[in-house]
Amino acid sequence: INYGDVFIDSMDPNTINEDINQKHLKKVDTIRSNLLNYSSKFHYIYLSTASIYPPTKELIYETNPTMNSFDSDYLYMKYKNENLIKSRSKATYTIARLVSAWSDEKENSFFGDLIKSYKCNTYINPREGDDKVISYSNVNDLSKLLTNIIHKRIRGIVNVSTEQYDSRRNLKSLVNRDKSISINDSLGLRIHSSILKWQDVIDKRITLF
Repeated sequence: INYGDVFIDSMDPNTINEDINQKHLKKVDTIRSNLLNYSSKFHYIYLSTASIYPPTKELIYETNPTMNSFDSDYLYMKYKNENLIKSRSKATYTIARLVSAWSDEKENSFFGDLIKSYKCNTYINPREGDDKVISYSNVNDLSKLLTNIIHKRIRGIVNVSTEQYDSRRNLKSLVNRDKSISINDSLGLRIHSSILKWQDVIDKRITLF
């Protein structure tokens, strides 16, 4: 790695479960620690998640505090790795807190099932927790925002968002042709940024439907 290079740390698994080999996680920790020893040479960008913010009814910016206790091994991993980078980086780093990314109906996820049901005109069942507000963006839009971070060498903690949010219930209502419900009093993640304005990078956001 040479001076002026950019290293994007996306080494974390997408989930923590019994199928994730602990030996693999230790290997990632070793690679990350070794890279941080040389981080004065390059721009270190860590891909984190906006889900480490506590749910609220207000807009969430970079100055909002994160949670400090977690009931999810995945979120705890992100929190722990953020703190590792803050304490061990030898230059100003970037922690990019990404909102939920979606692409198409082929992905095995909430958004994949949602898009598939919309295209096939099939009913998608409600589930517990659907009232919680989530923030989401198309993966191509998120890629454009990350590219902007790289080119402009934006440092520090950055929320990467196109300011699209709604409850899972309302997104399912669009598919099921049901009435939407106001989310004004619903807790959740309404992720915004005071550092990286999507309007300066993207002409038109890609929408779900």
